[in-house]
Amino acid sequence: MDFDEILTDSFFNYGWCYKKKISFFGKENDIQFVFEAYPETEKINSAQKDSFLDFYSNINILSEASANEVNAYIERYVGKNYSIENDVQLKEVLVKQDGKLVLLCEAAWDIENGLGVQIYPKIEIGPQDAFL
Repeated sequence: MDFDEILTDSFFNYGWCYKKKISFFGKENDIQFVFEAYPETEKINSAQKDSFLDFYSNINILSEASANEVNAYIERYVGKNYSIENDVQLKEVLVKQDGKLVLLCEAAWDIENGLGVQIYPKIEIGPQDAFL
């Protein structure tokens, strides 16, 4: 992935946003990547760039590993009536200023809070609010 493409095609909306079609959790979707920034004059930093490039380079491995963790989370905390295939939809990838990378997903069992899946520095799962 050419990071210059992201810099050229990004726009500011409460952070630097970039849209890209990716395959994750076995589904292909248009995803919005948001690089956390507070004033528009603040640029994407090296921790964010490194985190994104690592994520993108290892996307298949991370998709499988995080899907396994989400399935275990669903089974343990939500119930067997739900599945990642049918009830979880990745919508946004948030790259925080410190390089933490969080998947923000819609979840059928919690429409208001959704599901957050932190990928870096380690996989953690919970309501989106826990990671924002």
